[in-house]
Amino acid sequence: MTMKSISDYVHWKANTPAQQQKPFHAACYAPFVSILFDTKGYVRSCCQSLTHSIGNITKQSLKEIWRGEVNQWMRRRMMADDLPEGCATCKWDIERGNFAQVFAGQFDHFSVAAEQPDWPINMWFLLSNSCNLECVQCYGELSSSIRKNRDRLPPLRAFLARENYRIWDMMIDDNLRTSSHIVTNGTIFNERVKRVVSSLPCSVSISLDGATQQTVESIRRNSRFEDTMINIKKFQEHATVGLSFCLMPQNQHEFADFLFLAEQLGCDASANTVFHPAQYSLCALPTDELARVVKAWENRSPEVLQRLQVDRHRELWACELSRLQHWVECPEGPPTGTYLTGISPRMDLGLGSRTAPIVVDHPSAVSVGKRIASETRGVDELGEAARLGVAREVLAKWSGHIRMDQAVLDEHDVVSCDGGVFGGLESGIVNGRPLSVLLMLLRERYGEDVSILSEECTSAEMDRTMEFTNLREEKTQLRWKVLSPADRASRTKRFLLAVRDHTG
Repeated sequence: MTMKSISDYVHWKANTPAQQQKPFHAACYAPFVSILFDTKGYVRSCCQSLTHSIGNITKQSLKEIWRGEVNQWMRRRMMADDLPEGCATCKWDIERGNFAQVFAGQFDHFSVAAEQPDWPINMWFLLSNSCNLECVQCYGELSSSIRKNRDRLPPLRAFLARENYRIWDMMIDDNLRTSSHIVTNGTIFNERVKRVVSSLPCSVSISLDGATQQTVESIRRNSRFEDTMINIKKFQEHATVGLSFCLMPQNQHEFADFLFLAEQLGCDASANTVFHPAQYSLCALPTDELARVVKAWENRSPEVLQRLQVDRHRELWACELSRLQHWVECPEGPPTGTYLTGISPRMDLGLGSRTAPIVVDHPSAVSVGKRIASETRGVDELGEAARLGVAREVLAKWSGHIRMDQAVLDEHDVVSCDGGVFGGLESGIVNGRPLSVLLMLLRERYGEDVSILSEECTSAEMDRTMEFTNLREEKTQLRWKVLSPADRASRTKRFLLAVRDHTG
């Protein structure tokens, strides 16, 4: 497969009606039109830009963030046909020629009047992780139930201390007519919900993830399919309703029926690509298993296209089928670096999926890619014991400490360590936890704002340096190495971690 460039994508996009109306071109218009607030007060350009925040609303005003240097840097990168490392999801689709599926395209329909707009025209609010469901593909930072029951962690202490209803109530009381889009699991419809959707011009997206009670309730745990169907009708009395579907191995067989159900209910349908956790990603399936899925879809495709009445739904079916076909033809696994920091902490280590170092060109980043490349040159050819020795030496030199923390990751990336401390955390807290939870704990220990400074991934090891910044602007750098086993039959991996003292 010939890898595509961002310039190829921009050239393709130049012929679209939305692009032709813009006064200037950019690979993505998110930094020019959009802003997202998360549960900690960190601000990002979009829900996919996870490795870099552009500020924190608890310390800066909206004006300072929107017109600040980091957001200006983001805009310059976009206008230069370049995507920062935080845009790994879009980069991955672009490189594989999936231009119509690139998430950045969602911002093309917004009007952009200037290269330095005064204010955002699209705002996302993720103000709370309160959720009564424990969807199998979700994680504790977006579901309080998962955080409590699955991750065994205390409730998040949201810096923003303002819930969605407070914003909606203010909008209603001030008689604002700002269009709103609300994403919900559809399990609750009460008088307070009714007041919001009947008083504001809004659309509602209800996550369903299936077409039958058995599938929906097995994925969206704690939900009741029958109640959700009733609530869809109630929402439709006051707002435009759409249904969304997280496409996974566990529910892919119902995607066509989901589209039929959406049309039966008079709802628009949409689909989300799941990359992580790997067990819920079609992209991570063995090629032969994915090929069987594609074959079943291809066999059913004529019937599906004939039965669907809405052009957009036909396009959605064809688009998702094309994506799966592409993954069979070019099996590479999900993109790495996408969910390694920021909102989603679940990880796919991606060993062997990338051979070139990534250097993050960010105002706060350190260009260390060449250093890593020189340090690790030839390591792939060494035996496991020798590779472990080299890794220890590299981390000791980097951190200035002879001792570094060691652990083992099993086939499910669950951490097992013997020492008293791992990454500054008591080993009793870390031991037996998934790597996803470890990253959450590290963020709570060192700072919620995380940037990937460098990363190199080969068939032998992954080498990543990250910088954590807390609300006092104290910075801590962590560097880890994950070594793949020399015995390919083994599922365990060596995990080494070093911490640099606070800086800044």
